[in-house]
Amino acid sequence: MPDATQEAFGAYQDEVLVGAAAYGPGGNSKTFGAVIEGFDSSNARELIRLWVHPEAPTNTASLIIGRSLKLLPEQVGLVVTFADTGQSHNGAIYQATNFHYLGMSNQGIRYVDATGVEVTARLANVYRNRNPEKFAGMSLSEIRDNLGWTPIISHQKHRYAIGVGKQRKQINKQLITQSLP
Repeated sequence: MPDATQEAFGAYQDEVLVGAAAYGPGGNSKTFGAVIEGFDSSNARELIRLWVHPEAPTNTASLIIGRSLKLLPEQVGLVVTFADTGQSHNGAIYQATNFHYLGMSNQGIRYVDATGVEVTARLANVYRNRNPEKFAGMSLSEIRDNLGWTPIISHQKHRYAIGVGKQRKQINKQLITQSLP
């Protein structure tokens, strides 16, 4: 589960986990406000991870997304998610679940940790909060250097969004005006 997870939901069939969805605060402070002004991590979420077992029944992914969107906290009105072109994803599941396509994200900086795993810049802040004695007084840049992270240019991602909760109709009307084919 990603470190920034705020809400996580599992889907079970015959007491066996067949899928999961994790929601979090977004990749950076502008993730939500760039979609609709006034949204931030207090009233919006990013669908940061979706996993479905390869042998799960057909439509399990869309079922998990649909049901988990209804379980988000009451104050959440907007959900944004991304399909990573670097993983050959185009967002077909988001299209199938009525998310609005908003185009491609900008390229940005990500990091590769000492084991070769790609991580986000914000993870350094999570490490600082979890290990204050080790990283006290260090800037995020110093923490990343200390952890042996190497900066790389990230792939562009397809951006999708959907209105949820009590505000869903109003938010989706705004998203329709931004939607691309």
